Amino acid sequence: ALFDYLASILKQFVEKEEGYQPSPGTKALGFTFSFPMKQTSVSSGVLVKWTKGFAIHDMVSVCLISDDKLK
Repeated sequence: ALFDYLASILKQFVEKEEGYQPSPGTKALGFTFSFPMKQTSVSSGVLVKWTKGFAIHDMVSVCLISDDKLK
């Protein structure tokens, strides 16, 4: 849910930029999530705790990204 929200906000931002032209295919995007995670597979993990003043308690111990979201 968290990454779906972030993706939708990023999409809105890109589409509002002057000169935006949709293109076929996909684009690579680098992303860093600098909070402590417990890795559950090569492409999934669970948030251990929030740091840096963030405190979204409902997201702690939740799998923030999972293998099925990457397909």
